[in-house]
Amino acid sequence: MNLEDTLNELENSFKEVNDMRFGLLEASLEPFEMLYQDVNGQRLYSTLKEPQKQEILSTLKNDLLPLFEESKFEKGIEKVKDLIKDLEK
Repeated sequence: MNLEDTLNELENSFKEVNDMRFGLLEASLEPFEMLYQDVNGQRLYSTLKEPQKQEILSTLKNDLLPLFEESKFEKGIEKVKDLIKDLEK
């Protein structure tokens, strides 16, 4: 195996790890998808009491958003910002 083959192998491994990382980041959003479920004609997030909203907002703003920004996970950043916007209505 020469240097070029080694570099190609490392590059492929990096791509695989990067894809797995984004998959894990995306999976961290799945629990929040339920906030968009329909409950008696309203989205679940609009039926939450203020303390519940604040707890979710805190998690989104202080945990997920910084993690996604650090990882440059644009799709996640957009979803979190949309969730924040909806919860702050």
